Amino acid sequence: MEAEKENNLVTASEKIVTTNSTKTDINNKITNDNKLSSQKKLPRAYLYFIYFIVFAFIGWLIETAYSFYSLGHLPKEASYMVHFAQYMVGVQ
Repeated sequence: MEAEKENNLVTASEKIVTTNSTKTDINNKITNDNKLSSQKKLPRAYLYFIYFIVFAFIGWLIETAYSFYSLGHLPKEASYMVHFAQYMVGVQ
């Protein structure tokens, strides 16, 4: 009876050790994955440059849509802002 209890205790402690080592392996894998993903990040300046390009394109689309709405046709050469700047300066 006592030998059976000791056997059960050894088996239970082996399970705990195995479970803890598995958790440690998983934590190490997560930590290593985080280190790899942090190395793949773009520098902040590149990120701002990408944002600038995206928002400039969106602005150009909105500007073209407004020009089409106000003129009734798509502008052939210069954008609405170029025409506005020429008007402000006095160039016709």
